[in-house]
Amino acid sequence: MKTTSIWTTRDDRDLAALLTSASQGDLIGALLAVEGADEAAAERCRLQLTIWARDAAERPGDRVDALKAVLADEAELSGDTGDYYRVENSLISQVIARRRGLPITLSALWIEVARQIGADAEGVGLPGHFIARIDGHLVDPFDKGRRLSPEGCAAIVARLSNDTLPWDSAWLEPASPATIIERTLRNLLNVYNRQGVAVPMYRVGRLIAAICPSPPNRFVHARIAEALGASRLALDLYTALIKDHPEADESMIAGERLGPLLERTSMLN
Repeated sequence: MKTTSIWTTRDDRDLAALLTSASQGDLIGALLAVEGADEAAAERCRLQLTIWARDAAERPGDRVDALKAVLADEAELSGDTGDYYRVENSLISQVIARRRGLPITLSALWIEVARQIGADAEGVGLPGHFIARIDGHLVDPFDKGRRLSPEGCAAIVARLSNDTLPWDSAWLEPASPATIIERTLRNLLNVYNRQGVAVPMYRVGRLIAAICPSPPNRFVHARIAEALGASRLALDLYTALIKDHPEADESMIAGERLGPLLERTSMLN
């Protein structure tokens, strides 16, 4: 497979939009870039968010109650419990269209609408489950905006981990926009891996390595390129990883991959 077939000029535009949106703190813009949404889809997405914010702002009283009334009760945004690993659950415009999504994408919508009505809003990345904090109140958009106590959060972690993870209050710290974006990309990578679709995996792997260029993320990017048969690209990526992070465990594994790749690429000359 040719390298050009796994990365296009459209992907270049999406990557540039992702980095720009992330640097500006535009979470929805970044998630639209992750999706690769076109201009029309992005406009529909932002318009719907504006409408929901207008409706919530018109509600008297508690803003969390207003958000629940608009987003959960009326718009019927909730978790996709029937087909959790469906790819559309990680694509923000599709979540809006289907009214179903993952904890993290639903939380992103709640956060954006909450901010538009002047509420303090942030994400909270519990292990295995993402929630939101609105005006100091923990809510679970996946469960139709149910309010949570710290004890309720601990119960979620205990259930999802089969009681293998002892509770850590640090999990209630706010998640940065970059963390939300990276976690969304990892969800997508997992879905595409389950489906066995390699080219979308490469795109997502490259986006992850760009938004968070840690040794593990860069190694995944290179490994997917190698699996796709893009040997010269993989060789370059492994070599750059080793040069930039010589002490990383991933660099040691990358070094073991260089020999076979050098042999393979020499045969292509």
